[in-house]
Parts: sequence; C-alpha cells; structure tokens
Amino acid sequence: MHIFATSLCLWLVAVSLANAETEKFKPATEAQILKHMKGSSELTKARNGFSYKAGGNIGYKISHGKICVLGTRRNVDCVTVRTNGNNFQMIDRKGNRENF
Repeated sequence: MHIFATSLCLWLVAVSLANAETEKFKPATEAQILKHMKGSSELTKARNGFSYKAGGNIGYKISHGKICVLGTRRNVDCVTVRTNGNNFQMIDRKGNRENF
C-alpha cells in the first residue's frame, strides 16, 4: 500500500508540474505567429483564403491560434500554436508538441 501511495503522490506532482508549464502558454495571435514565422512578409493572400509565397504552391492560413497548411495534394493539415511570449510551441491533432 505504501508503494501505491508513493507512486500516486509522484504522479500528482508530475501532473501539477505539467499543468503549470502549459498554463504559461496561451494561444498565439495571428500577429504573433506572423512575426515569428520566417518569410511571412513574402506571403500574399489568395481568393481561397490561404496565403502563398510568390511562385509557391503551398498555402498557409493563420487564425484563432492555428496554422493550417494546404499541401500540393490539396490536403489541409493544421497545428495549434501556443506561446509564453518568448517561446512558441506547435501542437498537432495527436497532442504532440514541438518548438516552432
């Protein structure tokens, strides 16, 4: 029983530390994402709502803390972008986090 209680306490500490870390990160605004995204000043908006680099065939749509990418096969994939003001994280639909 003592091992179970110790394991439970360690798990609760780990969960609370993870929650404290993610609480610092808020959804990034479109302006924050564009400022952080390299080459965003070269994007021009098309009629389909996606923005493209000149001569490029991959489109980007940024809204509500998400970046959606329209690929060459017309498939769309989106990630959520969160920031603490200095660092940015991308979170995919499976919950995987990566630095942006």
